[in-house]
Amino acid sequence: MAATAASVGVALGGVAFPPVIEALIRAGGWRYAYLTLGVVVAGTMLPVGLLLFRGRPEQFGLSPDLGAPRQRPPGTAEPAFTRAGALRTAVFWTLSLANLLINALGTGLLLNHFDLLSRGGVAREAAVIAFAPLSITQVVAAVGIGPLVDRFVPHRLLVLPMTSMAFACLFVGTVASPTGAFVYASALGFAYGSFQAINAAVYAHYFGREHAGEIRGMTFVITLVGAALGPLPFGCRTRRLLPRVGSRRGLVRYRDGGEHRRRSTGGRLGRGLMVVAL
Repeated sequence: MAATAASVGVALGGVAFPPVIEALIRAGGWRYAYLTLGVVVAGTMLPVGLLLFRGRPEQFGLSPDLGAPRQRPPGTAEPAFTRAGALRTAVFWTLSLANLLINALGTGLLLNHFDLLSRGGVAREAAVIAFAPLSITQVVAAVGIGPLVDRFVPHRLLVLPMTSMAFACLFVGTVASPTGAFVYASALGFAYGSFQAINAAVYAHYFGREHAGEIRGMTFVITLVGAALGPLPFGCRTRRLLPRVGSRRGLVRYRDGGEHRRRSTGGRLGRGLMVVAL
């Protein structure tokens, strides 16, 4: 539960920052927005990290519970899997596949957020506001699912974020109003929030902390692969956009020639991504 609470800040940032970023882009362009955000991050997180970050709980007379108390009686030794040992377990690859899919599908949806919603006639202003229900649902899901991670086998809870992600992938192709956009964003937020709650504690629960850096480093690589590959189906599906990005004239041809297929393409793409998520 504590690990889940620590991850809630990600969702809260999703509520506050989209309108701010939109205003910065309108004021000075995307380069100005990135520069401003970089200064804000450096001016806040560097001092926080240097002054407030603490190490292992044992240094303060505390001990981790390592998951559900009923599953770990008092005196049970903390697991200490090496990276090689973790790679030989089925649960590691179950978690890795979930990381891959959540980041691939989520990144693809978010990077194409405005385009996908505009295909159904949703205005840009409404698409920006849709980040609010996304983030609020993300917070509620993270806080609500956190206690379940303490009471049930964590990796079996993965059905919750994956089902919600599947629904988001299917539903986005049918969105035609701001209300539909908010429903889609809420489903995506629930997928992210519930997965954050599970992912925050599951590795320490199964593999311990002694080699956590090596194990999480491997999962981080898998996560990056998912985030890198996720947007590709969108580009390939929308009139083969990727081979033409080097030509402004090609982009014009894509926009002119692909307009009549927008709605059907979104529906087929949503169904395909739903199958992958399930």
